[in-house]
Amino acid sequence: KPVVNDPAPAERPFLDPNIYPNGFGHDGFCDWRRNGGNKSSPHFPDFEIGAIKEMSILDIFLTLWPTTYCKNVIIPATNEMLLRKGHLPLDFSKFLVFVGLQLLMSCYVGVQRRDWWDKNPPDIKK
Repeated sequence: KPVVNDPAPAERPFLDPNIYPNGFGHDGFCDWRRNGGNKSSPHFPDFEIGAIKEMSILDIFLTLWPTTYCKNVIIPATNEMLLRKGHLPLDFSKFLVFVGLQLLMSCYVGVQRRDWWDKNPPDIKK
């Protein structure tokens, strides 16, 4: 049976067709808060507060990241394609490096993705 990962009712986005005629967009408000959610006791289920304080940034990231889905679905599908094309398979650590690089590159405004791989030095006068 396929797993359905629909958002909780309080997390469903508010998409008013009168505001967003194409059905896409965001009005700038947090739907979770708008629908009655509060942050009075945020927590990680199954973790004691002391354990969380000792976690590294990577540990916290991996706690929030869909690790099982990546290992069971994304990486096997990617490896299937890579092996068909004669490339080496991807493992989870290499996948995390790829994700980390994408996140790092997304921090810079005005830089095109292809510019990161350009062999010429950047021209700041462009």
